[in-house]
Amino acid sequence: MQQNILSNAGPFSRLIFSVFVILVSFFIFLIIGVLFALPFWGIDIINFQPLSDTTDLANIAKMKYLQSIFAIGIFVAPPFVISWLITKNWSRYFMMQKVRNWDLLLLGCIMMITALPVINFLGEINASMQFPDFLKGFEQQLKIAEQNAQLLTETFLNVNSFGGLLVNLIIMAVIPAIGEEFLFRGVLQRIFVEWTKNVHWGIIITSIIFSGFHFQFYGFLPRMLLGVLLGYLMVYGKSIWFPVFAHFANNAFAVIMSFIYRDSMKLENVEQFGSYEGTYIFAIIGAVLFSLLFLYFVRNAGKNSLSIYKNIVLKKPVNEHS
Repeated sequence: MQQNILSNAGPFSRLIFSVFVILVSFFIFLIIGVLFALPFWGIDIINFQPLSDTTDLANIAKMKYLQSIFAIGIFVAPPFVISWLITKNWSRYFMMQKVRNWDLLLLGCIMMITALPVINFLGEINASMQFPDFLKGFEQQLKIAEQNAQLLTETFLNVNSFGGLLVNLIIMAVIPAIGEEFLFRGVLQRIFVEWTKNVHWGIIITSIIFSGFHFQFYGFLPRMLLGVLLGYLMVYGKSIWFPVFAHFANNAFAVIMSFIYRDSMKLENVEQFGSYEGTYIFAIIGAVLFSLLFLYFVRNAGKNSLSIYKNIVLKKPVNEHS
């Protein structure tokens, strides 16, 4: 790779700089976003309370706009700035090479769908966790935050037009898939694999941070599992596009299903399928099917994929035919 400011920096230094870049990027995009919105919404955008009115269309438009600005500032822009500090060849750094096996890329997306009942089941276990008595106040605050996050999601998903669906797909599927995967799998996973010299530990640590970054305790375990799956798709697919497309498939599926069944099925039934009585069997079927598909994916991706990825991260010679 070409040399740049952080080319020879260690993983700890890169991590610190990454956090700094994320914070600076967030504030820059926040300021630009507010200034850009002033001609349309006036000074109200500065003191905006997202959940003040979840039925007013103008209020919902503000929420979606700010959500997009926050996501771009925190997830989309920072990875490219960070990669620029490390190397000018950011496409190679992110492993953005042309996908060779489109069938495996499609399989990765299907795998994410089959894993949904398992993820939902794990979410139900997570939601049933209780704090000790001396932390009940903290637990109550977490539950309130969780309810607000759920209300915000339901408000976003409550659309009845194709145009509204497309906007939701961009905000809730396209932007998160690109931004979060480039940041977590493209930047942070590389840092922690380099730091620990172990691909598995790099994936697990990144997945813990990935889940914690969403600040939703009662969704921590399922989101961590999702991060692990995306991490291994990155490794075995040997391309950032595998977790990006799989992440998009996961989010887009939920958005589309909520749109299709908005009048005949509650949102929670879509999101919790596999976690309540009568659907547990689907969690078992999903686990078995996902395992079989994952083994097939690993076998066809190449038995030396782990070592290839590790050598790329550690800047060692790579022999894909070894």
